[in-house]
Amino acid sequence: MKKFLISVAAASTMLTLAAAHASTYNWTYTSTSSDTASGTLTTGTTDNGGFDVTAITGTYTNSGVGDVITGLITPGTCCSSDIDKAANDNIVYPDQNGGGVIAGAGGYLDTAGLGFSVSDSTTTTWVDLYFRVTPTQYDVLRGSSAGKNGFVQSLGTFTLVPVAATPLPPALPLFSAGLGALGLFGWRTKRRAQAIA
Repeated sequence: MKKFLISVAAASTMLTLAAAHASTYNWTYTSTSSDTASGTLTTGTTDNGGFDVTAITGTYTNSGVGDVITGLITPGTCCSSDIDKAANDNIVYPDQNGGGVIAGAGGYLDTAGLGFSVSDSTTTTWVDLYFRVTPTQYDVLRGSSAGKNGFVQSLGTFTLVPVAATPLPPALPLFSAGLGALGLFGWRTKRRAQAIA
């Protein structure tokens, strides 16, 4: 019984810690032209004041043609263009500090951006959303070449909204305390029986 209680306590601690490091957000990108994207992303550990994106789902639409987002592009491997832009880092800033890239401007993404791959219904196989310094708006690079060279497509807006976490049921701590008390009672009963015998 004692081993069982220890394993339950360890499992509960691990679940609590795992939940503390992951957050889920709904995101949208709407351009001034024909590009739109939306979906859900999950963040992991803290990185440079923001959070590493560990998973992404959703759709990307260009000129009315929708593509399914199939996953993240490895940080540092995407995407260059004719502008001076760093490779993607896949970091988001929920507090809109934008990695401090522009004092006072704020942003959910930095100038390196968030790179993801999409299903290939046209010629687009990757997309990189990033914060552009001049003008101070979000922008998108997209392309299909193996070298991940793209072109600036459209300025727009990017939103990031946390998905409400499922609250802890109020009775769960009481239930856990009750299980612990029953375990302690069973252990004491067993110990007394052994002492009498």
